Amino acid sequence: MTDVIRSEISLLEAEEQSRFVEMEAIRSELIRSGAIHKLWEEKQCETRNLTLQADRDLERALFDLEVERAAEDERLAGYLKEKAAIECQQELLLCLTKEVDEMRRKLVNETAIFKVEKQKLESDVQDLVEKRGAILEARSVLESEKAAIHILR
Repeated sequence: MTDVIRSEISLLEAEEQSRFVEMEAIRSELIRSGAIHKLWEEKQCETRNLTLQADRDLERALFDLEVERAAEDERLAGYLKEKAAIECQQELLLCLTKEVDEMRRKLVNETAIFKVEKQKLESDVQDLVEKRGAILEARSVLESEKAAIHILR
């Protein structure tokens, strides 16, 4: 059995050696004919072309990125201007609100003062009306007395 295995291993080794010799012969022929060199040159040329194309694509992408960045910067500047304008409007609104509140307080105070003065004037008018009535009544009495004195004379 070992002899069979040994003979099988020898056969396999011989086949492998034969393939190696064939590969070397093919390799030598390819080297001699320049096929490997030609293939190598084609691969290098293809790699150079792909590298150049990748560089152009990279430059185009970088340019597009710069254009987009500039547009983004412009949008950001616009947003910042709008934010500043809104903050300014908020400050103005706050100042106006405070001013309106102050005016409202003054109006409430002036309304209270007006009501007090109105009541005082109404009271004064009432007093004047009463005094006028008394004066008219006194005048009427005086006139009656004058007429009576005149009649008596």
